[in-house]
This record gives sequence, C-alpha cells and structure tokens, in this order.
Amino acid sequence: MSDPTTRGPGQPEDFGPPGEPVTQTELDLEPKSSGGLPGWARVAAVIAAVAVAGAAALAYRSHHRKKVLREGLARAQSLLRADTFAGYREASRLLEPLSKLDPVEAGAMRAFALAALFADYRDPKASAEAEGLLIEPGRAAEVPEGAQLAYAALALGRMEVGNAAGFAARTRSATGLTFQARTSLAAGNLGAAAEPLARAVQADPTLPMALALSGDVQRRSGIGADALRSTGSFPGAARDGLVLAEAASLASLATEGAKDGFARRRPGLPTSGPASPAGNHSLWSGHTSLAFSIAVAQATQDTLRGDPAAPWAWAVGLTLASAVGYLRVAGDAHWLSDVLAGAVAGSAFGVAVPLAEKRLVGVTLAPAPGGIAIRF
Repeated sequence: MSDPTTRGPGQPEDFGPPGEPVTQTELDLEPKSSGGLPGWARVAAVIAAVAVAGAAALAYRSHHRKKVLREGLARAQSLLRADTFAGYREASRLLEPLSKLDPVEAGAMRAFALAALFADYRDPKASAEAEGLLIEPGRAAEVPEGAQLAYAALALGRMEVGNAAGFAARTRSATGLTFQARTSLAAGNLGAAAEPLARAVQADPTLPMALALSGDVQRRSGIGADALRSTGSFPGAARDGLVLAEAASLASLATEGAKDGFARRRPGLPTSGPASPAGNHSLWSGHTSLAFSIAVAQATQDTLRGDPAAPWAWAVGLTLASAVGYLRVAGDAHWLSDVLAGAVAGSAFGVAVPLAEKRLVGVTLAPAPGGIAIRF
C-alpha cells in the first residue's frame, strides 16, 4: 500500500515530482465546501445591526431630551410659583436653553417669566424678548396656557386691561384664575375679582400670588371691619369662611403698617442708595403672615369646636404655611427673620380672631340714635 502523503502515479503534477512527500499546506489548498451564510446574507445582517444600533441611539437621545425637559419645566414651574423677581429671573435663565429644544411649551413658559418681569418690575427688554418667544406657541394648534398668561401679563403691563382680561379668561389654572382677578382689580371691579380669586385659593390654598392678591382685595373692600361684628348668625362653613377672612384681613393690615414702619431693605438689593417702595418692604413677609393667619385660624376653630380632625388641620395647615415661608426665602424675596416674624404675626391673628369670635357670639352691632349700639 502506498503512502497517502506521497505522490502516486495517478496524482496531478502540481503536487511535485513522483515520490515526493505532499505537505499539509498543499493539501489545504484543495477547494472545500463552505457551510456559512451567503455573502448577501452577511451584508444584510451588518446593515440590520447598524440600523438597530442607530435606532437605539435615537431612542436614548429622545428619552434623555424628554427627561431634561420634564425636570427643567418642573423646576421652572416651582420658581414661577414663588411670584418674586428672583424667581422670574432665574426661571427665565433656566428655560433659555430648554426653549430651543421645545419652543412651544418651554418657550411659552419662558415668555411668561419675562412678561411677569415686565408687568411687575417694568423691564422693557423682557417685554421684547417675550414677544419674540410667543411666535411659535401662538402658531400651535392649541396655544399653551403659559402663552396665554404671557399675553395677559404683557397687556397688563401696558395697562391694556381689556386685552389682558381676554387672554386671562382662556386659562383654567390657579395662576390663570389669579390673573383674571388681577385684571378685574386693575379695572376697579372688586366684585368681579372676588369670584375667580376665591376659585384660585380653593384650587391652590398656598399659591403666593393668590394669597397676596386676596389680601389686597380684602383691604380695598374693607372686609377687615367685619372683625368687629359677631359671626354667630352665620351657619357652618360660611361662619368659618368669615372668620378666615377677618383673620387674613387684620394680618394684612398689620403687615402693611409693619412694612412702612420698618422699611427694611430686601435681600439682593444694595444696602444704600435709592430703591423702589417694594424694595424697602422686607419686614415682615406678607405672604407668610397671610398663610399662617388662614391656616391657624381654621385649625383654631376646629379645636374650639372639638372637631376630631383638628390635629390634621394643624399639621396640614402649618406645613403648607411653612412651605410659603420657605419659598419666600428661597426666592430671595425675604430674609429668614422676615418670614419668622410674618409667621408669628399671622399665627397671632389666627388664634385671636376665632377666640374673640367665640366670646362675641350673640353680640351684634346695631344703629342707634347718635351712634352705634352693642347688643348682647
């Protein structure tokens, strides 16, 4: 038998001279049948892998973009809620890059921040920038509420009360309802301001903008005088509401006196030199005083009547009122001592008014010859 690795008589000449050993390399040169994928299938697999990787990258980019927008809009909303110069300014800065990613929602929110700076702090540059940002939201199939609020604020800043009322009427949030009340107040219609303002406070009891405007409405309408009258003739919730209004009105009146008397400079402003009247109204915090007067008055009434829910009224009310105070400090609108003083003053009226009302049940004021008679 011949050696299989040597060239035999029947082998081709390519394998070298007869009898010469055949190397392994020469054997491997023989054609073999491949069991892999065809060439076109391998190309298709590569293309599919690239497509999947591209789709995953696009999906991640879209998810990341939505996350950045969601977190940025939430932060900006918190700053706008504070209703302060620092809050509006910081929200405008935060939303500047986001408005390029989302010119409709983020652009509308930034336009509102700038419009509020124009309406409340007379910044003409903010007005022009806000108008430019409103182009895209104004073209949207559904105009965002932030854009409607921005339109209303710009009109209010120009004292175009009719236009401001029209835009504000298209909103449904607590902030929008507050703007509706504000336009009515600018028109001198206290009665028209009361209804949307009450709805705003009901929807968001700690909204600083609504609380401040509520105190303004009460001062202008003279509701504080009702604190001298018995509420015994009012049933249930109406009686509670009147006591709350009395406590809030007295706290607001005391706040105005304190602001004018102390004339303390707000944080973030130069310690010397001229400033706007509001710039010297730091002590004490009116928002905080108003919030604590309402929260403590309701909790005190519940305690006096022995309501089993009174502990909850204290816990929830004080928490929400404290949140208002925190926002005033975080928004750089007040010093911490301003907020603490406002909390003490508001709480004092929140306790005193319900206690006085309880002692004066059955006491009424009635006209009498030459003056007023007190009937027991």
